[in-house]
Amino acid sequence: MPNFAQQAQDVLTKDQLELDQRARKPAITALSDSEVMDLLAHLDTAHSEAKSTPAAGAATGNATRIKILNAALQRAHVERRSRGLSPSGSKARTAPGGKPKASATATAAKAARPRAVGTSKTGAQASPRTAGRKAGAAKPDTRTSARRVVKAIAKPAIAASEVAAQPRKTNPPAAAEPDAKALKRAEKAKEKAREKAAIKAKKQAEKDAKKTRKEADKAKIARKKDAQKAAKKAEKLARKKAEKKAAEKAKKKKAKGKAKKKSGKKG
Repeated sequence: MPNFAQQAQDVLTKDQLELDQRARKPAITALSDSEVMDLLAHLDTAHSEAKSTPAAGAATGNATRIKILNAALQRAHVERRSRGLSPSGSKARTAPGGKPKASATATAAKAARPRAVGTSKTGAQASPRTAGRKAGAAKPDTRTSARRVVKAIAKPAIAASEVAAQPRKTNPPAAAEPDAKALKRAEKAKEKAREKAAIKAKKQAEKDAKKTRKEADKAKIARKKDAQKAAKKAEKLARKKAEKKAAEKAKKKKAKGKAKKKSGKKG
């Protein structure tokens, strides 16, 4: 899903962004009726200015700006209608039954409208027999109260201005579609993230290889030291063995010379 808040920050001016944020809930519900009408006027002006921008401005995100401002304007109109405000900002007058009252001007105009000759009060063509004849007195209703049918009370007429002021059901504003600039920015961010991950993996591989080489060098040095130590030990052992053998040989030779000397004295 596109980030519409980020798009608004990218393409709207500071004043337009403030108007868009004021037209969102819960900010708009906290406004008074006069503030709502003032917000509508400013949004309408900003929307008209954006639409009057030359077509070349579409490359700089003007199409997205128009969509965002139009959506904000529709939200403000929905809030106005939910409060029962007319486009001029006045409250719509309602009858006790909850329907708007007919204005005095509309009632007087209806009463002064001439009726065609030969037509009844309801507008139907009068019968040739009754045309020009004075209507007789109405007969009294002799039925019991349980059988009487109450005549339906005519609904009050509604003036055209009052009808226009009534709130109309409108479809929610369509979400602003992401423009080419936003898509390009998202693709660039993904590519940057991939490059960053590749660099990080390369550094980690170099670090692991360096660590492996260092451990191999340490093991080689340790083996060399062990070999030198073993050679010195063997040399020392061989020297001691040779010295011991020479000492035993000298001892035997000395003993043999003593024995020979002793036997010569006896003879």
